[in-house]
Amino acid sequence: IDLSYNEIEIVQDSAFFRCLFLWKLKLNNNRIKTIFLRHLPHLQVLILNQNQIEEIDDYSFSELTNLRTLELVNNKI
Repeated sequence: IDLSYNEIEIVQDSAFFRCLFLWKLKLNNNRIKTIFLRHLPHLQVLILNQNQIEEIDDYSFSELTNLRTLELVNNKI
């Protein structure tokens, strides 16, 4: 799913609850400040470049056991 350039500010934990087989999620070039994702057992690629993320909690991606690529370029981290 490519949700880039949509001015998204918040990604709710349940936003992708029914997307169990989602393997790639692009959320770059939005206004996201914090992110916490669960319920995505097949997610392998998560792109969060060009957002406003300032910190990532230890548990933000803890359930994304198949995550192989995480891009966070040009955030406030």
